Amino acid sequence: MHVSALCSDFIARRATGGLFLEPQEVALCCLKAVRFYTAYGYLKTPPSAWVVQSNTWANVGSTDTWPLSADKLQSGNGELSLLTDAIDLTPSEWGIIMPLFEAYVEKESAFRLEASRGLGADVFGLSVSEIDQKITVMEESLPARAFQEDHWTVGDYPAVATGL
Repeated sequence: MHVSALCSDFIARRATGGLFLEPQEVALCCLKAVRFYTAYGYLKTPPSAWVVQSNTWANVGSTDTWPLSADKLQSGNGELSLLTDAIDLTPSEWGIIMPLFEAYVEKESAFRLEASRGLGADVFGLSVSEIDQKITVMEESLPARAFQEDHWTVGDYPAVATGL
């Protein structure tokens, strides 16, 4: 599934349950989680599909590749939707990335809630520091969950398999 579809599904499920972020911010949280995952695991979508062409993106140079910083993703110009449509995740990849993505969204929402204290609102849920601890644990365990390696054997496999 495309990252844009996964973000839209998440927004639809959380729209009535306390989602305090704009769709662009949710997409940035998802891209942040995908970027962290790619440091330790491979995506089925080849990284060459993520190369950005300067004639498509107004404020990105021709040599810029994934990951792009948030300042390159101006929400009004459509760059974010181009990038989220370009990334396709398998269900197993999303299963590893999703908890971290949800924690990033939860942290951004907690920032908003804690900032509303100045207006007299009563804050509920986890604090930013508690979510940071949760994210740290997730980020520390993600390399082991994302690790992939092709199978290989030592020695002459056909001879071993046939008993010769």
